[in-house]
Amino acid sequence: MFSDIPNTVEKIEAWLHGTRVYPRSIQGAGGEVLCAVKDAHQFYLLAIFNPQLPPFLRDSFGGETQDLTETLAFRWCFPSHANAKKLRALFPWTASQDLKNMPAFAVRDLIGLAAPAILRAHSQDYNFSLVFEAAPDELHQLSRTMDEALDVVTFAAFQENYRRPWAMHAVKVKDENETEIYRNRELGYSEISFDVGGESAVWIEAARQTIAQKAPQLFNEIADADFFALWTAKTQTGAWRFRDRIYRLLLDNEAAHYQLIQEAAKRLFDEFQQTAQKG
Repeated sequence: MFSDIPNTVEKIEAWLHGTRVYPRSIQGAGGEVLCAVKDAHQFYLLAIFNPQLPPFLRDSFGGETQDLTETLAFRWCFPSHANAKKLRALFPWTASQDLKNMPAFAVRDLIGLAAPAILRAHSQDYNFSLVFEAAPDELHQLSRTMDEALDVVTFAAFQENYRRPWAMHAVKVKDENETEIYRNRELGYSEISFDVGGESAVWIEAARQTIAQKAPQLFNEIADADFFALWTAKTQTGAWRFRDRIYRLLLDNEAAHYQLIQEAAKRLFDEFQQTAQKG
């Protein structure tokens, strides 16, 4: 019975022993529950189900099954590209859409941790949509792929239960051949162009502020350094250590980091909406 399946934060976390459930993400369908959770530094999609009943959502996602009782099991699904594609197919609001002529504000999540807080800030009554931009060469510097950039927003939309239309925009593409690659592979990018105009410095600054609040000694080490240069200098062993250290610090202090990003996003969104209304 569905009533026997834990379907609230309190009931789910009672079985998880320290793993955190994102409350906005809990979705019930076909007698099963799907939600986003974080165990230490790792994000998962968690499918909760009765293994004695026919599968509904759970078999759509690859993962490791943990049997808890005869009538209760969890499937821990890694945030892989395959699982992101299944998520977009099952929950269309987690997929990039064609915004057509809708007013849109462009953002760029370089580090890959800002999207949930950006979406949370935009859940208010703004009369424009969000376009997440990703540039192939820029992502390559960060050892990230265009697939990963899209998937991060998909998982963020699910985590925050963000139901408003959003788009993914491939920018700074080199030529028409590269444009065709993204189209033919059906990556899910709604728009492709040779220019760029999104916001990224504000999210980098939010990261710096989080470090200043939560790790003053580390902040003092990098205060006079070029944060972006350190983050993208992938050929330097020291830079790799720096990135891992910062990434884990931001994950450990997710609430503080989200708060700073939300504040920055709201400021940008308010300014953009006021300018649009004046125009």
